[in-house]
Amino acid sequence: MRIVQRSELDVPKSRQRKAIDLRAVQDLATDIATNGLYHPPVVFSQSGRLVLVAGERRLRAIDAIANAGHFFYCDKQVITPGEVPVCSLNDNLSSADLKTVELNENILREELQWQDRVQALAEIHQLRLAENPAQTAAQTTREILAAQGNLNPTRGEHNHISEAIREASIISQHLHDPAIAKAGNATEALHLVAPVRSSTLRK
Repeated sequence: MRIVQRSELDVPKSRQRKAIDLRAVQDLATDIATNGLYHPPVVFSQSGRLVLVAGERRLRAIDAIANAGHFFYCDKQVITPGEVPVCSLNDNLSSADLKTVELNENILREELQWQDRVQALAEIHQLRLAENPAQTAAQTTREILAAQGNLNPTRGEHNHISEAIREASIISQHLHDPAIAKAGNATEALHLVAPVRSSTLRK
């Protein structure tokens, strides 16, 4: 962990989590101010800047504490307004590795909305395909599970994620359609996509 200036840190627009619960951010800010921050945001270096990989809710909570003119503790160190404690990733990680870190962090800390999860899974698999055109959903699944520290997943765990990747690759191409984007979950969206794909094929 190290402490950097908030002005050094960029939040990319391509973040997986599109919706942020502001009430949850305020509750988190109150908890951090009272009990301290246990898990700093995760960053990597790019072109002389620090780019956020995971921890946007924590960063927003830190911003809220700073805007109120308060300090908090992280790893027994005082963090004053304008400062942010961060954990840095290795500079040699690929784009797919970074997206996998972000996805795992979001799933572990607070489940993504299904639309964001679909986009994230599809993007990770596409990035892996760019690195290896022969990449399969099963291989991407193993890499995601390994990044979570799950080196011996059950067949059910493996199949669940592998199928989710295959479905995400289909659904993500249709999320621009409001009817599909408003579906209650990914399974419902997949059912809505089927007639659309059939109609496209007929054309």
